[in-house]
Order: sequence, then C-alpha cells, then structure tokens
Amino acid sequence: MSLYGVNSINTTSFEAKWIAESEDERRKLHLTSWGPEKEHPAADDGHRFPFDMLARTILGGIVEGRIEMPLSFFRRASSALVEREYIQAIYGFFFVIESLFGEGKSRTAQLRAALENSKYLSDAITTILKRCPTTRQSESFLRQDFAKKFAPMSVSQYISHIVELRGFLHHHTHKRRDIWHPENQEKYQLDALILADICYRVLFQQGWTQFDRQKVKDEYIRQAEGWFEQQGRTAK
Repeated sequence: MSLYGVNSINTTSFEAKWIAESEDERRKLHLTSWGPEKEHPAADDGHRFPFDMLARTILGGIVEGRIEMPLSFFRRASSALVEREYIQAIYGFFFVIESLFGEGKSRTAQLRAALENSKYLSDAITTILKRCPTTRQSESFLRQDFAKKFAPMSVSQYISHIVELRGFLHHHTHKRRDIWHPENQEKYQLDALILADICYRVLFQQGWTQFDRQKVKDEYIRQAEGWFEQQGRTAK
C-alpha cells in the first residue's frame, strides 16, 4: 500500500461499530461502538522555567557548544518517542550516549568498554534501573517487563544489552526469523523509554556544567547590563 501513498495504517487505535439491522435491534443495543485510544501526555504548565536558566542555556551553547550535537540527537529522538516511533527513538538516544562517551569506537567490545568507563553514564544507568520509567496505570505491563528484565541488570549488563540491541536494529535480513519489523514498534517501547531517561539525566548533568560556568554567567550579566543601558535603566 505504501507504493500508492499510504503513510501508515493505525492498528492500535481503531473503532468497532455494531450496525443494527432493525429499529427494534437498535433500541436493544446499549453499546454501539468501542475502541482503544492513546493520548499524548498533556504538557505540565504548572512549572515555570526561570528566564535566567533559559538565557544561560542558550549562551552556554554559544560559548561552549560541546553538547550541541548530542542535544540535537536527543531532540529528534524525543520527537520520535512522542510519535511512538520507538525504533527511531532508540537510534537517536543511542547516538547521544555514543557521541558523548563512545570515544569514537565502532567495534562492539571497544564501544562497550568505552561506555562502561564513563562515570556520568554509569551513575545515570544505576539510578534509572531502580525504577520503571512509566507510572501510568494503562502501562502496567511495562512495569512488569521492567521488573523482570531490567531491574536485575547491572550497569555492565545493561550496556551490553543496549549495544547489542543497537547492532540488531542497525541491520536487517528477511532470512532471520526473529528479525525486527518496522510496524512492530511497541515491542521496543520500554527500551526507548529507559534510554530516554538515561539520556535526559546525562545531558542535564553535562548541560548544567556548561551553562553554570562562570564565563557563561559573566556573558549573561554583560548582555543584561547592555540591554538595561539601552533602555536607560540600571540593572539590579
């Protein structure tokens, strides 16, 4: 069907209807349709983001710029996560940790060793593996999978798992019976959610060390004072 312009067929959110064959049958039907539906999480606008943090974040990217590319990977992966394109999300999130901590290694054993050598990454994995990344009642099956598969893992075991998963998803052949299917995104939801939490934690730590640097603060103050001067006012 894709050859004729169909982008996707949603098999997880559908509506089933019962059509009465007579007026009498219609009156007896108390339920005429049903279907599962998924909603995107509502944005929590109860938290206010201080302007100085926004300004220093932007200035930190300009002054330092060392995590600009990993942040770009994170943004694209997060967009894929929202769209439930979990395989694409895993690609992007893995690029985040590979870019930051992979030391340019491409061989599996060398890459694994480089990732295990990062304290930032190890600390993030240790924290994330203590809790399931979702608390939604509708996703209790994910919590069960997490408790069974991921909670018992050590940092080394998790790194081995995600490196192997990246390799598995990076290649494809119809000759392998258990090969991944691009329409079976739900199978990789939990992996994507865990990686997202890990990447968020390491990027926040990396970002904080940049936009909280003294020269970033000094640049922020310099620009703020310049703006107040243009307005004929004095910065306090």
